[in-house]
Amino acid sequence: MNKIEAIKEALAFIRETWIGNGTHWRGTPDELVSATLSAEVTERDIHQLVEAANNGEPTPVKGVRGTIQNGKLVAVTVTK
Repeated sequence: MNKIEAIKEALAFIRETWIGNGTHWRGTPDELVSATLSAEVTERDIHQLVEAANNGEPTPVKGVRGTIQNGKLVAVTVTK
């Protein structure tokens, strides 16, 4: 499984398990990385994805944003 598929799988897990009846989950990049079980996804991979999403670029993964401060990804938000 490639990294994008692994991230999508992790987001599905977060939406089902961690968000529950809520509307979003906010956590640290390493928490999102730890939810990816089937590929070697790194915090840098998540940073690049969030940076692209935050800049309005099209990405293959929907519903993920984050907070980047001083060039460092400090928080990730996943929406349903």
